[in-house]
Amino acid sequence: MNFTKRISLLVLVCLSTLFSGCFVSFGNKDGVEYENPSAWRPQIPANSDGGSAAKAAVRTLRTDDTMVITIIPGSLQPTTIDDIIDANGMVSLPLVGEFLIGGLTTSEAEKKIRDAYVNGGLYKDVTVTVVCKNGLHESVVYISGAVNRKGAIPFTEGMTLRMAIVTAGDRTPYASNEVRITRDGNISKHNIYRIENSKETDPVLKPNDMIEIVERWL
Repeated sequence: MNFTKRISLLVLVCLSTLFSGCFVSFGNKDGVEYENPSAWRPQIPANSDGGSAAKAAVRTLRTDDTMVITIIPGSLQPTTIDDIIDANGMVSLPLVGEFLIGGLTTSEAEKKIRDAYVNGGLYKDVTVTVVCKNGLHESVVYISGAVNRKGAIPFTEGMTLRMAIVTAGDRTPYASNEVRITRDGNISKHNIYRIENSKETDPVLKPNDMIEIVERWL
């Protein structure tokens, strides 16, 4: 009886050693042991630069960039500034003077300019759009008249009149159905109501087109 118990104990020890070896072979990776072999996952290297690879894809403003900055103070008439960023990263803004935007993205520049006008007490509310005509947005179209956001908007290939109006915040309640597009000195007239109802072709725009949403007579 004692002999049988000893044999059984010896078998259990051997089996325990065997399975322990299997556990190590499956559960050890790069010198690290895991309680559950199935829990092992390949080690993915951390991004040591804190995400700079993603940030690098965002183009920032720099010297010699040609800028179109539109400032819309509340219900007042918008002001559009065409300027080139100088060697110090500066552009010239109305009522503010020399202003640093070099090294910023366009969205960061928009916020910084807006804050300068509002925090400086120049305007209670102001909308700012910043467009880089080279590098970030190769081309723009200009929109004015009875539209919510006047000024330059980035041009994209295949952009239509209706798309441009929507990008500019759509028409105001004072807009008529007449829209004028000026291209190379020639003016074409379009009926936005007919375009929206598929009764007139939505014209495809070209870079530097000037769009005017004609106001209606009250």
